[in-house]
Amino acid sequence: MPNTFMEEKFQHLPNDIQTKIMIHHAHSLPPRPKFKNGQRVRYKPEVVKAMKQAMNGACQGPFPFGELIIYGDPIYIGNGDWKCDYEYGYGLTSEGSTYESRLIAY
Repeated sequence: MPNTFMEEKFQHLPNDIQTKIMIHHAHSLPPRPKFKNGQRVRYKPEVVKAMKQAMNGACQGPFPFGELIIYGDPIYIGNGDWKCDYEYGYGLTSEGSTYESRLIAY
């Protein structure tokens, strides 16, 4: 198995270059997700308001305006945000997904 750059050549770089690489690497790690599998969440009030205005009474069926249950682990999508899949409704028979930044704890 071939050695990686970090194993083979990193130690031979000048110290200032090593430092820049390590600082950049530390900043490129994603933040931890706010929510985890099984946690109860809901949409932020301003998101619910925008969704209701967009629907304008034309849609029918259950809507994710109340309690949502996160299922599965959040997926990092970049820009410091995570995608969360959720279930909602009677018997958790409806599902959806959204950005973590649009949610708050229930």
